[in-house]
Amino acid sequence: MRLGSEDTAWLHMDDAENPMVVSSLVELGGTLDVARLDAIVRERGLPPRLRSRVMEGAFGPPRLAIDESFDLERHLVHVDIAPGEEALRAFIGREVSHSLPRDRPLWRTVVVDRPGAPTAILFRVHHALADGFALLGQLLSICDERDAAPVPGTHGARGAGLARQTAAAARLVALRPDPRTTLKHELGLEKNVAWSRPIALDDVKRVARATGTTVNDVLVAAVAGAVGRHLRDEGEAAREVRAMVPVNLRREPPSTLGNRFGLVILALPVGAMDPRERLREVKRRMDRLKSTPEALVARGLLDVLGWLPLPLERLGASFFGKKASLVLTNVPGPRAVLHLGGVPIERIVFWVPQAARLGLGVSIFSYAGAVTMGVIADANVVKDPARIIDALHDEVDALQTRARSSAQAPIGARGETETTAPPRKNTSDASARPL
Repeated sequence: MRLGSEDTAWLHMDDAENPMVVSSLVELGGTLDVARLDAIVRERGLPPRLRSRVMEGAFGPPRLAIDESFDLERHLVHVDIAPGEEALRAFIGREVSHSLPRDRPLWRTVVVDRPGAPTAILFRVHHALADGFALLGQLLSICDERDAAPVPGTHGARGAGLARQTAAAARLVALRPDPRTTLKHELGLEKNVAWSRPIALDDVKRVARATGTTVNDVLVAAVAGAVGRHLRDEGEAAREVRAMVPVNLRREPPSTLGNRFGLVILALPVGAMDPRERLREVKRRMDRLKSTPEALVARGLLDVLGWLPLPLERLGASFFGKKASLVLTNVPGPRAVLHLGGVPIERIVFWVPQAARLGLGVSIFSYAGAVTMGVIADANVVKDPARIIDALHDEVDALQTRARSSAQAPIGARGETETTAPPRKNTSDASARPL
C-alpha cells in the first residue's frame, strides 16, 4: 500500500530535532493497568496503518507493509514516575523529544502510574499515519462509547473555483517571511510541554455572545495575547506574528486514518494591548480567512511536496516555515464524558508536532464542556512553556472581565461598534471546531 503524497511530506519532515509526532495525554478519573488496556486494544482491534511499517526504497514513494513481526507489547508499555504534575510534564517532555523508531509501526502508547494519582496515558502517533482529527477518531474507537465521533469541521471556500484558488496561491507565495523574533531560533533536541487547567466552555461562550464573536475567536485572541506577553518578556516589540493553522477538510467524521487537512496562515495581533481590541482584530482576520480557498491551496502544495525528491521536498517545507512562527490548532472533542475500560476520561490534552521546523505549537481541545490548551516548545525557543500557559489563563480571565463589565454592542465585521447588531448564534460546542 503506497503512502499518500501528503502523508509522505509529513514523513520526510521528521528528523532528530523535529519529530513529526502527534502526542496526546489522556487523564483518567481512576486506575487502569496496562494489562487491561492491552486487552481492550486487542478486543477492539487496530487498523492496518497501526500494524504496518513504513518501507522506503531507492526508487518510488514510501509504502506501508503489514509488520509480520508486530508485537503489541513493543508499542504499549508501562512506566512508574514520581507524583505531581511537574514530574508528569518532565516525563512527557522527554518522550516527545524523540522520534519514533522506524523498525516498527510508527506509534507508541505509555501507561503512566504515579503514587496517589489516577492513571494517565500518553499516545504518540506519527503524522505520516494520520492527522489529529483522524487520530481522535481512533482514540474514540477504543472507548467504551463506541459510537462517539468527532465533529467534522467545515471550510467556507471548499467549492472555490480555479481563479480564486490561483489568486490564493499567488498571495501565499508573495507573503513575506515572518519577522525574525526569538520564536525563530534554531531548534535543538530538547522539547518541553505544558497544559492549562480546564477552562469552562460555557464561560468562553458567554464572552463570545457578549462580543458577537465565536468561541474560536475568543480562544485565538487569548493565544495572541499570551504570545505577545511572552515576546515582550523576551524584549521583543513585534506587532504581529503569524501562525500556521491546520484546517480540517473532511465533510464527515473520519472512517480511516490518513491526512486530509489544509493550512492557512493567520497573523496574530500580538502587539494589541487591549483584550477587546485584540479580539476584534482576530475576528476580522478569521472572517477573511474563512472566505478564502487558502486551505485547499496549501493542501495541494503539500500533495506536491510528497512527490518531490527529498532535497526539494525539504525546500518546500521551509517555504511554509518561513511564513510563520508557530503552529496553532483547534480540535473539537466529544461533548460528553467518555470511559475507557469503565474508567471515566477526565481530561484530554494534545500537542501538535513542530511542522516546518517551527519551535512553538499551541493546541486547543474541547471535551465534555471544558477547553484545555497544550503548549509544546523547543527548549531553544521557549525555555518554560508553563509561563505561556499562565498568560493564557490571564488572557481568558481578562476577556471574561471585559465581557461582564462592558455595555458595548457586539463587535462588527469591520471592527466598528454596531448598536443594532444581534449577537452571533454559532457559539455552541460546534464553534470550537478546527480553525
